[in-house]
Amino acid sequence: MEKLTSFSLVLILANLSFGQYYDQNVTEQSFENSGLFFKKQSLNTLGVSKFKNVAVGLVDEPFLNLQLNPARLPKLGDKKTYTYLDFRGDRTESEVSEISYGSYGNDALYSYSLPYYNPKWYDVTREEPEPVFSLGILSYPFGDKLMIGGSYQVTYKNEDFYQVPSWIYYEKYGVDSFGNAAVDAEFNGPITDVSLGNDELTTKSHNFNGFLGFNLSERISLGASLNLLKHSREGNYLDVNNQPYDTYYDQESKYYNEESRDLDYNHFDLNTGLEYKFTDSFLGGISIGYLKGKAEQSHFDADSSLYKHNEENIDDEWSLSYNRRSQDQDWTHDGKSYYGGLNFEKKINDKQTLKGYYKFTNRNIDLENSSTIADTNYYSSRYYGSWDSTYYEYFSKSSTLDKRSGDGTRKEKLHELMLAMDFQVTEKSSVTAGFYVKQKNNEINSSEPVSANRSSIYQNYWSNNGQQENLSVSENKTLEWKYKVDYLSIQIPILFKFKFNENWSTTIGVNRILNAWEVEDETIAYFTNKTETQNGQTTTQTNFAERYKKPTQTITEDHTDVITKLDVKVSENFGIGLLVDPEFKDEFRIAQWWLSFTANF
Repeated sequence: MEKLTSFSLVLILANLSFGQYYDQNVTEQSFENSGLFFKKQSLNTLGVSKFKNVAVGLVDEPFLNLQLNPARLPKLGDKKTYTYLDFRGDRTESEVSEISYGSYGNDALYSYSLPYYNPKWYDVTREEPEPVFSLGILSYPFGDKLMIGGSYQVTYKNEDFYQVPSWIYYEKYGVDSFGNAAVDAEFNGPITDVSLGNDELTTKSHNFNGFLGFNLSERISLGASLNLLKHSREGNYLDVNNQPYDTYYDQESKYYNEESRDLDYNHFDLNTGLEYKFTDSFLGGISIGYLKGKAEQSHFDADSSLYKHNEENIDDEWSLSYNRRSQDQDWTHDGKSYYGGLNFEKKINDKQTLKGYYKFTNRNIDLENSSTIADTNYYSSRYYGSWDSTYYEYFSKSSTLDKRSGDGTRKEKLHELMLAMDFQVTEKSSVTAGFYVKQKNNEINSSEPVSANRSSIYQNYWSNNGQQENLSVSENKTLEWKYKVDYLSIQIPILFKFKFNENWSTTIGVNRILNAWEVEDETIAYFTNKTETQNGQTTTQTNFAERYKKPTQTITEDHTDVITKLDVKVSENFGIGLLVDPEFKDEFRIAQWWLSFTANF
């Protein structure tokens, strides 16, 4: 009985490497989106997680004003140059960690369920690491008419590799290519990592902004900004195991797992604006912009394993398991964004100022992708049952070959509105309160021709008894995927500023956020033909369709974030700021910090 138990464990291990093919999802659903893609990237001096959307138009700061309208030129008084430098700490946890990070390597042996499906995945995926440093310079080199400037941010971060959910093809241990259970048991034994290879992910990014502005008169100013972004991410994971499970048997065990994911993204963004001062207390502005970008992404996954116990068909007892899987995917997103906005500022009296803006963005992105998936599994065994003096033989083999390529479009329409009021409460204290609304419609349409073949053979023999099951499926189809999300964000930020003396001041910020998504997700598979052969019986279907429609889902989130900033005026022309973003979820912690320096000369 002890020998049978050991053999059962070997049988389980031999089948733990089967993959499952999730056939009615398109390749585009595995694309890893980013908050950088096809969006203007400027130097945001209050860009911590829950404040970055409301900072522009709320805080009076030179680089934030230029992001609002490139014609909003800074007032430097008798100085010619303004400089800004900051060092930022990354947030201690990702905004989408529950979506984008998953198990990898041997940890995946404990995963027996589908990857977590989050309907927001295709709209909100990954937040990128913070820049190593941010530097900005604005200057009037020839008097107060012409302003030139620029900013530069560099990101470089090395971290552990991770796996994004792959909705087409995912690891589910203990099943064959059709999702049938190969072993009705669980493996609870110890797992030893004998040799680990690469486990890294490197993100590099260069973000440059150039500014040019003219004060044509006391009432009219013109401005333009140019944003160039180059972003890349390369990651790979390698796990190698080449040690026998048990030296009691004449056996060998090999395991190899490799996964890599690469990304290159760049864009060109030009923005121009005009501001006109209608009266001494009221000004208005208009700006328009154009962005052209391209994202290229690839994913490769290979998993080969070999287990051997004695020689097949030679020794009295044996077991042999061989599994080989590979996946190769590529995506290209090529798109454009057109945007424009109106802004105003009205000074009501010496203590109150009303300000705001409206911005509209229209994005059109062309999608292309391709995917090749191959999976082969083989298992054979024979053992002697001493309880009934019978030899038992098992044989199983399954395979999957899936080739597909697709294209489509992604269209986004975005509306943003901000209203804010500045209150000078006392000589040493002020309050700024705002109301921000973002409404976005995102629609993805993808068409993907697919050629897929799957087969499975199972045989079981003992004494004069036995059973056999054969199944093969061949299909040619086109998958039409439509994804639509309506997103609404309402934010109410309030900033309290207290001035202790001429050199020390502090700011406390509170932002109340409500986010809501309404998601529609539908796939229709148009089959040209589908042939299924089971135990010698063949059926063929032609020209039919199947619809896979998820129920419309409404998701809401609400947050309240608090930040504090301490400003120290070291001298008349030099200042230091420390911005801290605490969180109070399970326990108090500092989620993020920024250290900034400003100078005028």
